[in-house]
Amino acid sequence: MEDHQLECKEAPYSLDQESDKFELAKDVSGMANGSGGAILIGVRTRRDPTLSGDIVCGVSPFTDSLININQYGDVLRQWVYPVLMDLDIRWWPTKDDRTRGIVAILLPSGPSSDAPHLVTRVLLPGTGQVKGTLSGHFERLRADVQPTSAQELRDRLKDGLRFRELNEQYQNIERLLAQLLKPSAPHVSPGATLQGRTSGALAAVGLEVKPRLLLAAVPEEGVEVPGLRLSRRPTSR
Repeated sequence: MEDHQLECKEAPYSLDQESDKFELAKDVSGMANGSGGAILIGVRTRRDPTLSGDIVCGVSPFTDSLININQYGDVLRQWVYPVLMDLDIRWWPTKDDRTRGIVAILLPSGPSSDAPHLVTRVLLPGTGQVKGTLSGHFERLRADVQPTSAQELRDRLKDGLRFRELNEQYQNIERLLAQLLKPSAPHVSPGATLQGRTSGALAAVGLEVKPRLLLAAVPEEGVEVPGLRLSRRPTSR
């Protein structure tokens, strides 16, 4: 039975008319925007009122001259954005005659990681003409491909813009937390620092073992003066 992951077509998309190309792009992008699945071409269905849907009732193999798989791929690349990277179009010949068979258009199960996929050309109602400056969004629900209304599409775009703003704020918070949680230099007691510096000063003037009177002071808390740099170069007089 046809459902949100299975659609059956008795005959191939002819692709001679723009309307056929639009139907192919709509059906495939709608399934990619939904739960993935398969479109089987050359499989018959019939309506079953007890199930409120179509059930598979047979196979109608057709000759390979009626379909060009490369053309199918070209149309989908031209009509669907972004490109369906995981799309797989296969010809399945019959056991008795390799020139006759069915075609399966396969999409990975689950929503596409690149969704939403848009149909980049829209078929104008009643004219059969294609407008390349318009885009359409379709999604397969249950056994039908439904268009997305302008209001819903606008709401989704608005949510996306809002998400980008929130994501930037979140990244700023992450950077601030990283700075606050950055490991600080190990604490050295003022006494230990003073002792090291006085010993070095006495050694520099040769008074390590001679009697001396030394006055020193150290603050109870460390003090940093931003921007202060001491030059090691001798000053001229």
